[in-house]
Amino acid sequence: MSVSDEKTRRVLRNITEVPTLPEVVNRLLDTINDPDSSAGDVSGLVEQDAALAARVLRMVNSSFYGLSGKVATIQRAIVILGFSTVKQLALGVSVIDFFDADADVFFDPSEFWAHSLRTATACKTIVGRTGRQAHGDLFVQGLLHDLGKIIERQFMRTAFMRVVRLHQREGVPFRVAEERILELNHADVGQYLAEQWRFPPDLVAPVAHHHDPFHAGVPADLAEACMVVYLANLLAHRLENEADGGRRESAVDPRALERLGLAEAGLEGIAAEVKARAADVISLFQ
Repeated sequence: MSVSDEKTRRVLRNITEVPTLPEVVNRLLDTINDPDSSAGDVSGLVEQDAALAARVLRMVNSSFYGLSGKVATIQRAIVILGFSTVKQLALGVSVIDFFDADADVFFDPSEFWAHSLRTATACKTIVGRTGRQAHGDLFVQGLLHDLGKIIERQFMRTAFMRVVRLHQREGVPFRVAEERILELNHADVGQYLAEQWRFPPDLVAPVAHHHDPFHAGVPADLAEACMVVYLANLLAHRLENEADGGRRESAVDPRALERLGLAEAGLEGIAAEVKARAADVISLFQ
């Protein structure tokens, strides 16, 4: 799966330089993509970065994961939660830190990451409610789904400001505004950068298809993960619109509900659980 040649050219016209990830993130990606890497490789790498290790352990020990005892080391976290979960969680936390930025009138990073964390929480909640077997770490898939937006804001800033103005002042849906001004949208941008950065396919697919999980380009083994992130994103937006007093509701594609074994009537209960759980998770990143 890759962004089409035409769309790649559009991305390259707007992104003058592919941002370079920190060394610790590149080394994490090496271990994620290396089938022979070990738990010791990951724990040693994460523990070399004290701030990263502290962030990961705060997440692991949060109520979100519901562990019965305190986890004091990355190695222990791997034993309890599994190798894949911890290495992808470390990657997600690293990306948040990399894109730490000041707020302005067009973009508030704290609101952006709060939405991302609500979506991540909703992903785990949906999987818990449905009993589905997750492909990859759905928390991190939800956390990084809007990666393209923050790329646009930091590396295509003038065009991004025009998108936000069009969205806020004229009520044009954000993706429609992106298509008008950029000739692409944040899912395209996020997919392109995720592929350039060698993110694993189970992280690339939800970034690319969290708005269109039934797209023909979605790998069959990742279709359900894309549907979970799609639904989680909608639920997070519903909660945010409710908090803002807005009445805008995005309709859920009934095919996604059917595939996940859910009903529209049950989404209110899932949203209430997400609201309660996300508050604790968001506090960990403030």
